[in-house]
Amino acid sequence: VEGAMANGIDEPKAVEVFDLMAKFADYGFNKCHAAPYALLAYQTAWMKANHPEAFIAACMSLALANTDRLAGLKQEAERLGITLLAPDINRSHADFAVEKLADGGLGIRYALAAVKKVGMAAMEAIVAARGTRPFASIADFASRVDPRQLNRGQIENLARAGAFDTIEPNRARLFAGAETILRRAQALAGEAESGQIGMFGGAGAPEALRLPDVVDWPELERLGFEAEAIGFHLTAHPLDAYRQVLRRLGVVGTKELDARAQTGGRLKLAGTIVNVKIRPTRTGSKMAWVRLSDASGSCEVTVFSEVLVRARDLLRDGTNVLITLDAQMQGETARLTAQEIVALDQAASEAGTGIRVWLEQTAAVPHISGLLSREGGGKGRVILVPRVGDTQDVEIALPGGFNVTPRLAQALMAVAGVERVEEV
Repeated sequence: VEGAMANGIDEPKAVEVFDLMAKFADYGFNKCHAAPYALLAYQTAWMKANHPEAFIAACMSLALANTDRLAGLKQEAERLGITLLAPDINRSHADFAVEKLADGGLGIRYALAAVKKVGMAAMEAIVAARGTRPFASIADFASRVDPRQLNRGQIENLARAGAFDTIEPNRARLFAGAETILRRAQALAGEAESGQIGMFGGAGAPEALRLPDVVDWPELERLGFEAEAIGFHLTAHPLDAYRQVLRRLGVVGTKELDARAQTGGRLKLAGTIVNVKIRPTRTGSKMAWVRLSDASGSCEVTVFSEVLVRARDLLRDGTNVLITLDAQMQGETARLTAQEIVALDQAASEAGTGIRVWLEQTAAVPHISGLLSREGGGKGRVILVPRVGDTQDVEIALPGGFNVTPRLAQALMAVAGVERVEEV
């Protein structure tokens, strides 16, 4: 009261205010709440400070079915320098677990059951079948799992998530062969129940499985399928392939947004769309909130009706876009308002980048021609470097401009006879 009066407040008003505060303190936050909350806060802070891997793994276990929460915890793990290991049919448990790394440190192994549409019970059955003996091959996997606990969709999603990479790195081949794997497991289970030893072998290693002979998915497609199966990009990000293009376009990363928004202004942001919410406004038009992910994190961009009408076809999960936006601080967070949205491949093509394609075999040229025709014209240059004898000194610049994008570069790398592709 004395302090208030010293600041020019009348004594009756000061007494009234402090009497109200005293009454509120009697029930506003009871001591029986304050004490245990304080204790819990201390305990969890101590766990996070002293055992961060176990703490984050436990938080992930609690959020097993909440993809958005898991994505946030992944970013927190990265901020703390914790390695998040990809799901692995031979190393993962059904739940999240702490795992010792090669350098003696600790990491978190991603849970098999956190892969979408696989289920905890089925993944527990796989881990039980594995026991202490890792699966040596896909055929070994099929010979030991219980087919009553599995279906084709579960095998496909585990393949898309990369869970089988240690025993079969070609995810496309596994995905295409999911039905074959399941049928082998069912046949072996049937033989075991009838007491027969069939054509797939008895003692010793099981007969190898003949999976479809297909080329693996290009990196961008592989990452897209992985994100669909897991719910976010875990092992890498699609924008990693666009690094040089993004520098050329002057793109800002999401981790820089708060600092850049302090002064306000117009920025360019690139990312993969991970969520879109469209809502009606009071005037009857529509607006959207788009969550965008890049290699450094994620953010939400507000899209008003005028921009939404122009960019509606682009606003789909998994689409890579370039957004020109206005950024300004609103309280303690950056408010991002889209002014223009274009496909990132279109922006990359218009940036006038070029590629140099190194050839081991000139037989690759017709396939390259087909890919370039499919992509259409643009501002990019394409240079072929065929192997002539023991050297590759000859460069052939193809006439005209091409729609050169990282997606095209990855497609070219999959062509037989192409040694490597580099941006110029």
